[in-house]
Amino acid sequence: MRALTRIFEFLPPAFFRRSNQFVIDGMLGALSVYLAFNLRFDFDLRPIFMPAMWLWVALMPVLRPLGIYLLGGYRGIWRYFNLQDALVLVVSSLPASLLMLGVRATMSGRSWSAAIPYTVIVIELGTFLALAASARGLRRTTFEAARGKKALRTLRAVIVGTDETLAGALHQVASHSEIKVVGLLAPEAKLHGLRIGVLPVNVIAVIFLVGIMLQVATKVNLNRSFGIVPANRGVV
Repeated sequence: MRALTRIFEFLPPAFFRRSNQFVIDGMLGALSVYLAFNLRFDFDLRPIFMPAMWLWVALMPVLRPLGIYLLGGYRGIWRYFNLQDALVLVVSSLPASLLMLGVRATMSGRSWSAAIPYTVIVIELGTFLALAASARGLRRTTFEAARGKKALRTLRAVIVGTDETLAGALHQVASHSEIKVVGLLAPEAKLHGLRIGVLPVNVIAVIFLVGIMLQVATKVNLNRSFGIVPANRGVV
């Protein structure tokens, strides 16, 4: 995985454009048709099915990406591929398979292009979904690995809380490798006079309180809803 991550890191940004996603899905669509026919007949395909197979191998690189595009399957970003994107992928992949099913049901016995066993249609859809989801999952995996490697280690944070909340806050921050905790701020008298970085604790407390007051005043003036301590992201 490390070697693969390095390869992805050296690829130019143009490689990850949307047009290349069409090409990848088109190639996977053609491969899924080929594999579906051969898996159905244990890689001993009868000559009667050969013309239909090669026809759909040629058509699927256009039909599959087109269906995914029309149903919004390319709106998601592959490096953030998640369960919702997987569901969209399933739905947006159906039109091409439904077209194959329609040709098989309406033109069987009248055209060689309809020489498609029903099981082939099912296998083809399942194969494509497995390959397409794997491609997207691989992109996310390599992205997460590269992001963890390149995580900013100069992002410092001060955690403000009490004896009861600091432990939970530290647990949450621990999952983000790019955040370095430089100090803990709690209403403890014994902390007075201690320093976090180059500033005394009481100075940091004053700065923090002033920031909270400015945040509240801004949101009230703008008539915004807010949650001060949990998010502390400014005006939302």
